[in-house]
Amino acid sequence: MKQPRILIVEDEPLIAMMLEDILDMAGYAALGPVATVKTALEVIDRSPPDAAIVDLMLNGDDSYGVMAKLRECDIPFAVSSGFGADIDRNRAGEGTPVLGKPYNPHDLEMVLGDLLS
Repeated sequence: MKQPRILIVEDEPLIAMMLEDILDMAGYAALGPVATVKTALEVIDRSPPDAAIVDLMLNGDDSYGVMAKLRECDIPFAVSSGFGADIDRNRAGEGTPVLGKPYNPHDLEMVLGDLLS
């Protein structure tokens, strides 16, 4: 059975590496990580993932454009943020799961299970 491919959109290298490790241990294949909106959009076009974890802020830019592209392509995603609930629900999408940083591996696995079901 093919491992679900999860796109990591994260600009902090240590957090991205930790997320890759968590995904690997949970049986997912990490795609990326990518650290910019532009690169994330290119990856989605070139090699659409099964789901994505999208950091709210990437090098000072918000990632709502990435979220819009994922919705347009019917790719489920969760938003990760150190800012908690300070996301624009209208732009992120009503009901979009939000993962706080630092990641709790159990919460991440639960969210991914819901996204992929």
